[in-house]
Formats: sequence, structure tokens, C-alpha cells
Amino acid sequence: ANSDLKRLSNTLVHDRSLLKAFQTIVTPGVSCQQVARAVSEIMKKLTNKNPIMDTIRALMDRTAPVLADATCITVLVNLTSNLLTAPTDAESDDEDKFNIFINGQKGLHLILSLATVYPGQFKAQEVFEQLLVNLKNPDNEVVLMDLKILAKTAHGLDRRHPTVASCLQPQLLKIAKEGTPEQAKQAIQVIHSVYTDSPKVLEHLLESMVQMLDTDLPNLPSIVKATGQIAKVSPKIFENFSREIVRDFIVSEVLTQDREEEGLVEDDYWCEEEELSRDTRVKMEGLHVMVNWVSQTSGDKTVISTPVLKLLWALLQQKGDMNGNCELRLCSMSHLRLHAGLCVLKLASEPSCYDLIPLELFQEAAWLIQDPCVQVKQVMLTKLQKGLTSMKLPLEYVALLAFYATDVGKERRSKARQILLRVIQLRRDYMIMNSSNSERNHTVLPEYALPTLIHLLAHHPNMDITNADALKSSLDVLWWFLEPLMQKNDNFPFLKKLVETVKQAVDAIDPFNDTINERMYAICDLAFGVINCKCSNVKLPPFPGEVKLSKKFFAPPEKLVANTKLYIPDKFDFNPHRVPVAVEMEVDHPTVQKRHIVAADAPLKKKSKRKFVSRKKKQSSESEKEDETAADNWIDDIAEKEEKETAIEEAEKAEEAEEAEMAEPEMEDEPELSDVEKEEENEIVDTPKPKSKKPKIKPVKPPTEPKLKPIKSAVQYKSKKPPTPVKPAVDLKAKKPKLVVRKQAVARIELFPEPELPKPKPVKEDLKPMKVVKVKISKQGHSKETIKKSFNSMYDQLIKNLYSPMPYHKQKSPSPERLYGYRRRDSHWSALGIKRK
Repeated sequence: ANSDLKRLSNTLVHDRSLLKAFQTIVTPGVSCQQVARAVSEIMKKLTNKNPIMDTIRALMDRTAPVLADATCITVLVNLTSNLLTAPTDAESDDEDKFNIFINGQKGLHLILSLATVYPGQFKAQEVFEQLLVNLKNPDNEVVLMDLKILAKTAHGLDRRHPTVASCLQPQLLKIAKEGTPEQAKQAIQVIHSVYTDSPKVLEHLLESMVQMLDTDLPNLPSIVKATGQIAKVSPKIFENFSREIVRDFIVSEVLTQDREEEGLVEDDYWCEEEELSRDTRVKMEGLHVMVNWVSQTSGDKTVISTPVLKLLWALLQQKGDMNGNCELRLCSMSHLRLHAGLCVLKLASEPSCYDLIPLELFQEAAWLIQDPCVQVKQVMLTKLQKGLTSMKLPLEYVALLAFYATDVGKERRSKARQILLRVIQLRRDYMIMNSSNSERNHTVLPEYALPTLIHLLAHHPNMDITNADALKSSLDVLWWFLEPLMQKNDNFPFLKKLVETVKQAVDAIDPFNDTINERMYAICDLAFGVINCKCSNVKLPPFPGEVKLSKKFFAPPEKLVANTKLYIPDKFDFNPHRVPVAVEMEVDHPTVQKRHIVAADAPLKKKSKRKFVSRKKKQSSESEKEDETAADNWIDDIAEKEEKETAIEEAEKAEEAEEAEMAEPEMEDEPELSDVEKEEENEIVDTPKPKSKKPKIKPVKPPTEPKLKPIKSAVQYKSKKPPTPVKPAVDLKAKKPKLVVRKQAVARIELFPEPELPKPKPVKEDLKPMKVVKVKISKQGHSKETIKKSFNSMYDQLIKNLYSPMPYHKQKSPSPERLYGYRRRDSHWSALGIKRK
């Protein structure tokens, strides 16, 4: 983009007409027709072949007011104001009034979006007069939207329309004192942008507000919010009243005093800000007043920032109840914790305040990501995204995203991963664009966030080397953070060198604390395992450069000795696939049972393996099965009828045989043998006969009619389970039903129904097909499709030859291209057993 802009500037120097066209686009107050003509002239001169055309289109999409001009905005503002202040009849329903008002609010949203994109088109006096009328609307949302529009468009209004500006000032001062906190903030912003003598106006306003400060004041949150905005807009004016506001009121009267609260149930972790007590809302606004004062003050900030940072640390350390009196509700504590964390992020985004934040406060802000309240984690994620993607937050805060690895919410976990990937890509692109400034690599490269993560895991309140679950939880955090960093597989030596240098250093907070140092070395061993698992098949050369560690987190040891000791178990499982479990903080409250952080995550159950079958394979297999069963079903229908007939006949024969057996007389006793016959019998049998038991005579049962079971169909006989025997028993194997093919009216029976042939492919002028479809034939035998197509085509040809009047020897045989849509080769003919000449 930079090279394209340089080329554009060179062309504008030589081409004056093109320069005038760009000037008309940028000039405020130009109509849409003039802008459209200028855009068409630019497009004609810079054709599509020009390499800078894409950049110019992007510029004109953002700057050229083709959709809305000054006249359009005046009409739109008049329409919305008419809808908001439209008189309604007494007979009209409440629903109609509500719909009219909603349409007016939608018009205000549209005007606000246009004000952010085209603020120069808001020039007419009629527009600001209508906006001034809307400030008197009883609806708070309408007034807030109107103030936002004025803050973006009314810059220098006292010079352009002094009468409107003089009428606007008392209305703004009244809103700053009596409106909602958000309205008071926007009113101070409008005063600062509209009036050239805004410092005098704000000084008089702040002096009157200091005199009104009282804990019993009903609109105290709005006044505190307005003072905080004055500290941000004009810090010199606030410096004159800083002691009275910060020390005498916010610290001594608001933050250190807890008043009884009534309302929600004690167990509620979250509620809306409107449902909070007035005292809690004043505390939240007081925190932002102090942070605005510290961030905008010029000169040495160490003196004024120290008490403010101590207050924030105490508030986070006590989980929102700074005094420890247990008089606050859980929802109030959650809001106070959240706002204290947001104040830390706000100070860290200021380059002059980043070095002032102590390491203990940074750690307490990091534990908010594992807060038991879901809304606290969600708001922290959005603020981290805003600060990291704009690169206002320093590199150390990238490590905070890694603690979302143990979050139960799948959406938050995936969103945090997307933010991490985007931040990594942004920082690497920034390094490519600013490759000359290599001295700042340790503050820009995303890999340098790994030492910060190791330091945070070592100081985690639930980290324990002897606890296997705590080690596995830390391993999951490392896997989640290192996988996006190691996607390109080009930074393994650099990451390994970073971990090695961390293992040779000691903790900067307490260098002589052996437990903290051993925790840090154990996490280094876990990081070594993750890197080795990722690059197990790659030989890692040593990193040639030097690695710098932040003195804020690490310190050099007294004796430089190689640390080769292993601080984790020998056979440790580095498997990262685990299911995160809810991680909760400990909350001290009399009505709530204490909750502890769960450091371990439940392992993922092994899923049963099953084969993956694509849709195409499924469809092809189903079609093949249908083709194979087509002939079987036709045979089975005939066999069923034959089976039924034979089974009935055999059942009748069995009945007749049983009746005949029952009708036969009993057999008489055998006559005694003579002596000669006995001697002959003894001569035949030489061996002695075994003792035989006398057979038991069974009683004869009375004759009963045989019951025939229903005959099963042929489909049931084909099932895997053997069919139950039919009484009387019929030997189906011995007697197979004869296949009788009866004459049918159909002239042709397809044993293999041929699928519909595709449409013929377009043929080139040289009579060669565009594509040649190949059929793979295995070495073992023919493919099924080839056999089916060849059988059906031969059958069709025989039928045609029988009934066609033309002799067979004069007919032309169909070519393979017509039958199959492709050219057969010699291998295909040989597969069919046909010798081709």
C-alpha cells in the first residue's frame, strides 16, 4: 500500500486534472453528483491495468460521499426529529405511538453512523437546530444518541453558528449535572469540542461540582463521572482540584467506606449496573477518575501513581471487598473486580504508565481471566482484543490469553484462540514492515510472550510440583499457547533457546525463594516437552542469536551453573487433549461457601474408532447393492411360490403317513429259535456281548392333528439366523424348488438394469472427446460395471438383429464411444475376453 501511494503522488504531480478530481472528492459540502463525476474521471484515467487501482478503489470507498451529501443529511435529520416529536391523536393506540418512536430511534442510529464516516457534511444550521431540540426529549437514549452526534460533528460550532452555540451551552451544563453518567460524559466531550474557550467553561463547572460533592447526593455517580472526563480532557484544570476530589472524597469517603446494601440475593454473581446500589456505582466511577488523572498528568507520575496502584492491588487481592467487612453483595464485588482490572489495562495501554505497574498488580489482573463470574471473563476478553489488535497493550499481555485454555465456555475459548492467531500475525507483519529496527524485537515478536507465561504459571496460587493434576493443567495452557506459535515450524530453535535462558535465571520478585524457582524450572521442563513433541522428527540446530529477557520478570543467578536437573516426573505424559473444567476463585463471604480453583482437568475419554465413509462411496455402494439384488429378487419371487406349493404337498403326505402308522396293529412276539439256529448264531459272534439294558416302553400318545406353521418368505430364509424347522419336518436341502420361468408379456428382462447414460460430451473439431473417462480393471477379474454394461448392450443388439429388416452383416456395430461414452483400449477388450484386431 505504501508503494502504491508513492506512485499515486507522482502521477498527481504531473496530471493536474486528476488532482482536481481528488480535491472535489475530499472537499466537504460537495453534492453527490459532483463526486460521482469526479470518481468517473478518475476511473477513466486510471484503467484497470494500472497496478495501483485496487488501492485507489479502497481509498474512494472510504472517502467519496457518493450516498449522502449535506442536503440528504438535512432531510434525514428533519424526518427523524418529526418522528420523535410527532403529535399523536388520542384515538391512536399505544402500539402505533411506540412504532413511530422506534422509527425515530432508528433514524438517529443512521445519522450517528453517517456522522462517524462523513462528519464534514454536517454544515447546515438547520441540522444543529433540530439536534438542539432533541436534547429536550424525555427519553434518555434519544438524548445520549444526540450528544454523541454533536460530539463528532459540532467541532468549531461557535465560529460557524454562534447563536446555536450560545443556546446549546446551558443545556449541556444542565445535562452534565443532572443527567445519567453516560450523558454527563458526552456533555463534557461536546463542551470541549464546540467552544474555543472550553477551559474556562469547564473550570467553572468543576468548581461548582466540587462544592456539590456529598455521599447523600442522589445524582452523585453522574457528577463523579463528569469530573473524571474533565480530568481526561483538560488535566491542568483538574490538577487544581485533585486533592479535594481524589484524596478527601474518593479515597476517604467512597472507597474506604462500605454501606449496607439491600436488593438482590447474596448468591448472585452478576447483575446489571442499573440494579447496583448507588454507593457501588460511585466507587466504580471513582476508580476511573483516579486512573484518568494518573494517565493524563504530565511530568513525574511516580508520586501520584503509587497510592492509586496500591488501591487497585488491594481491591483485586480482596476479590472486590477492599475493606474485608463482608457487607458487599457478590454482584457488587464482581463489578468492582472487573473495573479494577479494566483500570490496569487502561494504564498499561499508556506508554508513560506501563513501567509504573508493579508485577504483583499485573499478576492479580491476570487471575481475573479465571474469575468465577462469567461476565467478568467475557468483558476482559473484549478489552484484551481491543488493546492487543490495536497494539496499544504491550507484549506481556498476550500471555493473558493463554489462561482461556482452561475456560469451560467453548465460545470464549475459540474466540480467544482466534484473537491469539490474529495478534501473532499482526506482530509478525509489523516486524516485516519495520525490519530495520531490530533492536525492538524483544518487545514486538510474539515468541517473547512465552517467558511471561512461564512466570505467571510459576506464581499461580494453585501451582504445585508434587501435584500431577496441577502439572497437567499447566501443560494444557502451554499447548494451547504454543500450538499457534509453532504452526510454521520455523521457530523451534528460537523457542528452545528462550526456555533454556529462563531455566538459567531466577525470579525477579523473590530471587532466593527456592519453591518459586523450582516451579519455574518445572514449567520450563513442560515447555521443553511440548516443543520436542511438536518437532520430534526434526533435527534442531542451535539458535545463533542472543535472547533477551525482561528484567521486570527475571534476574540473573548468583552463580552461572548449567541447570540440567529434571523437575517433573520421569515418565510424564505430554498428551494435550484434555477437557477443561471450571476454574473458580476463592471468594470470602459469610453467606457463600468458599470455592477453590480447580487446577486439574478431567482427561478426555477415548472414543471408539469407526470407519469414515464419504457420501459418494455410500451412494455408489448403495447403487451396486441395488444392481446385485435386482436379479435375486426376481428369482426369489418365483422360488417363493414353488416353496409354498411343495411345502403344502409334503405336509399332506406327512399327515397321511402318520395316520397309516397309527392304524397298523402291534407286532407279535418273535418265535423261539431252535438249537441248531442258536449254535450258528454263537459261531458268528466270537466276542462276548456287552450287557444291554432293557428298552423302556413309551406309552402311545393319542393321535393329534398336525399344526402347520406359516411358511416363511424367501427373504427370511436369506437372513443370517437359520429358519425354524417347519412341522412336519421338510428337508429343504434335499429337494430344491425347481426354477420355472413362466412366459410374461414383457419382451425383455434385464438381469442387470443399466443406469441412465450421461449426456454426450462436447466434441472438438478434430472429433476427439474433451475428456477420456477411464475405467480401472483389477488384475483379478472384471469390474462389475463393465460386465453389466457389456451384457446389456449385447442383449440389446441381439434383440435388434432379430426384429430389424436389414441383414445383420450390413449393420454397423455400435462403437464404444456411443455405448459407454469413452474410448476403449486394448486392455479393456482383453478384460472382456475379446481379441481386437
